[in-house]
Amino acid sequence: MTAEQKISAVLEKELDAVDKDCIRPLQVRAFECCANCCRDQRSSHTVLQSCLQSCMRPVGESEERLKMEVDNLQGRLTRCAQQCQDMVMDTLSSNPTQEERERATQKAEACLLQCAETNIPQISKIIQRFRQQLDSCS
Repeated sequence: MTAEQKISAVLEKELDAVDKDCIRPLQVRAFECCANCCRDQRSSHTVLQSCLQSCMRPVGESEERLKMEVDNLQGRLTRCAQQCQDMVMDTLSSNPTQEERERATQKAEACLLQCAETNIPQISKIIQRFRQQLDSCS
């Protein structure tokens, strides 16, 4: 399994759990709130729109928070991958042989796997931090 596949598998599993445990219950409450807004026949269109926006705000904020956490993880991975590339490039001669290029590729792959192994535990920490920030998470 490649480094990217390892990270993707763990991240997908964690995000799926967060979606089911946290985001969906939040969405249910938001949609119920929106339905209640629409039931009030006395409110004006402006008041209705304000009510709907207010109902959906927690969903948007939580999705934005989660996106920011995932983007931060992606930044870490990108920086680590760049360090791997730099390390490998520093070992190559100006006119590398095929054997040197193959060794460099192997070093790069090993380094990228190490990046994955180092950052996989961070995924759980990110998800745990996100869950703590939401009232809707169990």
